[in-house]
This record gives sequence, C-alpha cells and structure tokens, in this order.
Amino acid sequence: MSETLIKLRDLHKVYKMGDEKIHALNGVSVDIKKGEIICLLGTSGSGKSTLLNAMAGLEKPTKGEINIGGIHIEKLNESQITSFRRLNIGFVFQSYNLIPTLSALENVSIGLVFKGVSKSERDKKAIKILKAVGLGDRMRHKPTELSGGQQQRVSIARAFVDNPKIIFADEPTGNLDTRTTIEILQLITGMARKNGQTLIIVSHDEEVTAFADRTYHMQDGKIKEIQISNREEENEETI
Repeated sequence: MSETLIKLRDLHKVYKMGDEKIHALNGVSVDIKKGEIICLLGTSGSGKSTLLNAMAGLEKPTKGEINIGGIHIEKLNESQITSFRRLNIGFVFQSYNLIPTLSALENVSIGLVFKGVSKSERDKKAIKILKAVGLGDRMRHKPTELSGGQQQRVSIARAFVDNPKIIFADEPTGNLDTRTTIEILQLITGMARKNGQTLIIVSHDEEVTAFADRTYHMQDGKIKEIQISNREEENEETI
C-alpha cells in the first residue's frame, strides 16, 4: 500500500467581510497517498481552490493541520514555505501564466534558475520535457505564437521539469475545447503516473473524474462525497 503523503486534519479557512464570516473551508480532513491522482470537484465557491491553496502553502488555514511528508506546512514562515514549494511542488494554472517575452524553452527553464541549476543543465532538462509533451518543434516559439493547448503544454512542462513530488493543477482545462481538454488530461495524468507523482486537480468539470483515482466532491467548504474510481478499487483488491 502506498504511504500517505498529505494529511489534512480539521482544516478551516474563515474570511471576514465586514461583520460577516465566510467559511471557505469548514472542517476538511483528508489523507492523500503518494502517487495518487486526486480531483477536487465543485462549483464556484465550493472551497476547492481554497483547499488547493492551503495545501500549496499559498494561504494559511484559520485552523487545522496540513502535514506533507512529515512537515506541518501551516507552521512554516513565508521564507520556509517558499523554499518548500520550490523543492517539492509544481503548478499548472488555467491561465497558463507564461511570460510573453520568453520562448517556450525559456519559460520552462526559468524556474530552474532559482534552484541553482546551470544553464546547460537547465536547457537540457527543458528540451527533454518539451519533447515529452509534444512540443519538440515549438521550443523557440513565444506564447503568442502557440495555441491555447500548446501554451498549456508549456505550462505542464514547466511544472514537471524538475520532477516535483506534488503537482497542483488549478482548472488546467478551463480555457480549452473538449478535444484539447481530453489530450491535456491524458498528458498530465499519464506523466504523473509514469513518474509516481501525486497530482491534485481542481475542476468544476465532471470529465476530470474519469482520470482520477479518487474524487472529492466539495460543497460549502466541506467534502460531501468521495468517489473512488474502478482503478483505485482494483488496486485495493490486489493489496
């Protein structure tokens, strides 16, 4: 059985708007295993993005514990959490978040600068991952010269380039058509499975559940239902 990588315990996030309190997270407790592909599914305002942001250390919870690989990230200061993200986490965003003046190759390799990787090694890694996502002939192109699907492939390459333990994907197919959505989901989940990485996808699209081992249906800051895929059930039967 895979070891538990992420443990969330009684997680709350409360925002104050005037005299009103908004409970974006309302007592979430979850265990996520190493190498598991998770979908956080829900409508706008359900708490799914807040939960992702809390796990990624982008927002501190009002109450509760976030234990990732034995580290309580809710207790880390800003410098420590930045270092933790740099060493352990990759991000894929709905809006791609590419730098328009840089080529695909430069967009993928730039994150490695902050890890002290030499330019020759950065380029080597970036070229390898761009070929893996099907952009071997587009490496010198800038974002404006690429389609939406191609830009998202660059974003995926950037997230995976240094083989992080965890990939957080926030609505990664939100700006894509149906055919490209399927291609991107196949690509991102296939790469995560191949590398044994934990992948957490936030989405409002039921289509994503078919690619996940486990889907947490969120509503009003709580997990209302847990949907286990056939693949996960088969894995548990063989343990």
